[in-house]
Amino acid sequence: MPSMFLNATVFNRNISTWDTSSLKFLFGAFNGALAFNQDLSSWNVSSAASLPDMFLGATNFSAANYDKLLAAWSQQNLQSNVSFGAPPTYYCNVTARNVFVNTFGWTISGDTGEGTAEQCTP
Repeated sequence: MPSMFLNATVFNRNISTWDTSSLKFLFGAFNGALAFNQDLSSWNVSSAASLPDMFLGATNFSAANYDKLLAAWSQQNLQSNVSFGAPPTYYCNVTARNVFVNTFGWTISGDTGEGTAEQCTP
């Protein structure tokens, strides 16, 4: 799925039911998808080996949807040492994000950092 929605500036459809369990490479999947803001927490990314720049430029992706993604994906049996290009938004679920980094050795780039209480309230 590399660059699947590259520069799809108005794309914002529900793709939560897609079977992603065998996907290994998602680099740049939503790169430049400016309007995209959907819940991807149901995606199975346990086979993913490379996710750099996955959300580069996905500027509308909300902290609420990112937190849902972090919470759900952190419960999966993930591959180790994966590079993940997060959306340029705040994260509020520090515990879930730390599972990626501390348990699975993921390198996460692109997210803005821990949000304030105001930013974390949907």
